[in-house]
Amino acid sequence: MLAAHLLAIWQFGSSIMLWWAAAAALPLLIHLWTRRQFRETRWAAMKFLLAAMQKHSRRIKFEQWLLLALRVAIPIVLALALSNPQQIGSAIWRGLTGQGLNDRGHCLLVIDGSFSMDYRHAGISRFDEARRLASEVIDGNPQGTGYSLLLMAQPTQTIIGDPAFEANDVKQELAALQLTHGVANLTSALQTIEQTLAEAEKKHGVLPQRRVMIFTDLGKNTWAEISTTESLQRLADWEKKGISVSLVDVGQADAPNQAITELVAESPWVTLNDATTFRVDLKSETGGVPNSMSPQRLTVALFVDGQRVNEQRADLPANGRASVSFNQRIDAAGQHVVAAVLLDDQLPVDNHRWRWVNVRRALSVLCIEGRHGEADHLMLALRPQQDQARIDVRRATESELIEGDLQRYDLITLCNVGRLSQNEGLVLRQYVERGGNLLVILGDQIQAMSYNDALAGDKSLLPAKIGDVKRGNELRIDPLQYKHPLIAAFRGHQRSGLLTTPVWTYHQLTPVKDANTALALSSGDPVLVEHEYGRGRCLLLALAASPLSVDRTVDPPRPWSSLSTWPSFPPLMQETAAFIAANDERDRTAEISQPVQGFMGNVLPKPVVVLKKPDGSEDRLAVTDEQGQTHWSVPGQSRSGIYTIHSTETGEPKLATFVVNPDTRESNLQRLDVDALPESLRASAATQASVAGGQFGPPKSWFRELLLGVFGLLMAESFVAWHLGRGVR
Repeated sequence: MLAAHLLAIWQFGSSIMLWWAAAAALPLLIHLWTRRQFRETRWAAMKFLLAAMQKHSRRIKFEQWLLLALRVAIPIVLALALSNPQQIGSAIWRGLTGQGLNDRGHCLLVIDGSFSMDYRHAGISRFDEARRLASEVIDGNPQGTGYSLLLMAQPTQTIIGDPAFEANDVKQELAALQLTHGVANLTSALQTIEQTLAEAEKKHGVLPQRRVMIFTDLGKNTWAEISTTESLQRLADWEKKGISVSLVDVGQADAPNQAITELVAESPWVTLNDATTFRVDLKSETGGVPNSMSPQRLTVALFVDGQRVNEQRADLPANGRASVSFNQRIDAAGQHVVAAVLLDDQLPVDNHRWRWVNVRRALSVLCIEGRHGEADHLMLALRPQQDQARIDVRRATESELIEGDLQRYDLITLCNVGRLSQNEGLVLRQYVERGGNLLVILGDQIQAMSYNDALAGDKSLLPAKIGDVKRGNELRIDPLQYKHPLIAAFRGHQRSGLLTTPVWTYHQLTPVKDANTALALSSGDPVLVEHEYGRGRCLLLALAASPLSVDRTVDPPRPWSSLSTWPSFPPLMQETAAFIAANDERDRTAEISQPVQGFMGNVLPKPVVVLKKPDGSEDRLAVTDEQGQTHWSVPGQSRSGIYTIHSTETGEPKLATFVVNPDTRESNLQRLDVDALPESLRASAATQASVAGGQFGPPKSWFRELLLGVFGLLMAESFVAWHLGRGVR
């Protein structure tokens, strides 16, 4: 075993030449043959000569043996030189301890996985070029080199952590790498590099050579973090430890790019009866190309469920933005995927944008009246014309809460319903928790304690605790700088009447911890508060939405407010409907790394479903039963596209769909200036660091040294022979 480890340290270019070492036997044979040529004859004078020789016998024997050793060494060293020995390991003690001979070096390959690496130059993406160059590094390194492989992403992915010494296995992992459709986090990459090196050192000891090679396009979105104190300190620490870091720049200067940055439906909800306007926003990034470039004439296509339904041309100026609109009708109710595709571009990832839409027959609203006529103004505001079917409004009494099927409604409004029982409160909680939306409108019949008992508590369905009735001298509404999305549409429309709505009487509200206040009064009291509850949302309006609510404590009696008869009331209710409709679709159109979840209306027989990804691969997902519905949850994904959830148990080909869009920050292909890099990286990046910079070099050849040794032995043999011969004379 010991001999095997020692021999494994060396390899021979021409091992057959070692047979010439047999010539070392010739001096021995000549020596033995020479001794047999003499006969011993004793004579009288010899004894004096022998006495003189015995005096110097040790010196003479040493000289003879030295001469013989030199003559034997010459053919042996010559044979070794001709066999071209190459050193492949330098730590003999590793062989003795059985820890392997991988101390030749540790090469850590880091591939930039941000989607700007998908930019195509001469038909080859930067990512493919990075993988090719990394493969060349592997081919050029000597046998016994250990490799780790990382993919820079958000966060950085460790593909090979513990150094792998089989080059073919590393190349297979390299070929299987897929870039992400998001940005790369440089800080995360440096942390992972440091951790990987530390773990390799813990397991294999300090390897003589440690090298980090980063293959990147030097995108500014990623490399702007290199100048932080933390990053500079890490690089300095690695340099002290003898860890070399180099960049292989696979990017190109002056790389223009066009991208789709947004795909939105102009209508807050999509219905069967109306065509919906889908707006596609475009942007152009010159990537260093002068802004004097002429506008690009681009083709944008619209797809619905994979079918191309329309296309338009757009003139996109250099470093500018543009928008195109598609007026499209979808003829089937249910879940659909709308996609916008930009044709003919060198960076395909950001040429696609998806949106998941739920096409309704109409937005369904149920108005529960506390007394007849309480919902009249609300119903008129939601559906001002009977021939408009975008909102389907139905009136009912309080008994509908227990007897009816609430889940078929998108929004339930309680219009001045005096009190709620515990059972009614439980039904409303379940409705909102499963994704429904509740609007509670107060008035003169409200029993605050009943509402607080039924809908508040430790986990409050109401966004605020209802307090006493308060009165003021014609208060006004404060939009709170239009920060809330429900009120944002009123920004710039001060004459809409919202700010001039007179208010005299209202319920005092105390918002709960997670509530958001959309509107307040000039007194500072909130009047419109909302928050999420489960999968749904609850809104609470402290004002009356009907002139039937009258304050009889004053003479003459006066209405609580003029809100329901003011011109701002219809748009306020329409924006409320839009706000709750948007809540239904927000979780099915995701961004890179954003988790997605949803529910299916029935319970599956087995708690496992299959997630099919855009690239055709599949993952198994565990689902749970929550209140008679199947809940599924998908962690954040690294690639954009359409994802579908399937179950082989129910026989349904598709149970749910969601879409993931790329992070368009990477659409800007602007590169980091090389001068902004630390000095240790600047040289390699400035000279387009060649692949050879990351190789440990060929095995050490000892041919020249051994040949010089032969020459030295010949000179030494000649000198010793001359010296001995002179002594004989």
